[in-house]
Amino acid sequence: MANRTVTIRFAHDADGPAIGKLFRDTDLSDLGVDWSQGIRGWIVIEDDGEILGAIQVVPAKPHGFVGDIVVTPRMQGHVLNGHGQSQGRLGRRPGTIGFALFVAALDYLKNAGCQIALGITDKSGLRKILKHYDAVDLGPYTLFGRDLSTWRVAEPAKGVSS
Repeated sequence: MANRTVTIRFAHDADGPAIGKLFRDTDLSDLGVDWSQGIRGWIVIEDDGEILGAIQVVPAKPHGFVGDIVVTPRMQGHVLNGHGQSQGRLGRRPGTIGFALFVAALDYLKNAGCQIALGITDKSGLRKILKHYDAVDLGPYTLFGRDLSTWRVAEPAKGVSS
């Protein structure tokens, strides 16, 4: 089997529909966004032009944020050898693609000057990786979302200045 080219890079606007397809293929909610309207803040891993996974990363100082991570179902839990070839599933443990995306996101945040990387996960495998790399569980939080397509600029709430 010929060597394949596996690349980790920042996503471009044209990658939006492929990232949206990953969400649909994995039955993860993307909250109904239109992926064709352009994207920012995503790192992708691709194999010969096919996007196999993506991770959302938002640099800010002093805290950066690692958001959604999504990997095509056929490669979840797989380990890739040095030639981009799958060596089989690992069961519930994160595979090479998810791990590589997570490391790329943390490297990016560190290089962007972030002091802390924040994120939310309900994946036991990712929690194990985070613990191994000295991440601290900050306790229960509420994950929220707001559809901004219907947002109108309003007067600031009492006590809030812009």
